[in-house]
Amino acid sequence: MQLLHLGPYEKLGESYSVLMKEAEKKNLQPVSGRHREAYLSDPRRVAPEKLKTIVRLCVEAVSYTHLRAHETLRYLVCRLLLE
Repeated sequence: MQLLHLGPYEKLGESYSVLMKEAEKKNLQPVSGRHREAYLSDPRRVAPEKLKTIVRLCVEAVSYTHLRAHETLRYLVCRLLLE
């Protein structure tokens, strides 16, 4: 799971909280100690409130059926149609 955090690094915890709540809502189990951040902005050139960071939370693998059960227009599951 991932989201785009906009703002200072000091508030990254708020984005992780959002991801944790979303994981719980979808019955996904976070993998302990497995999270990542990708820094898209240079803090030397960008104001703290405009910093962009991708925040990722790793979760246990689930079935495709589980993912589809929680699919919404906002959270689409990528699917490959094999015919």
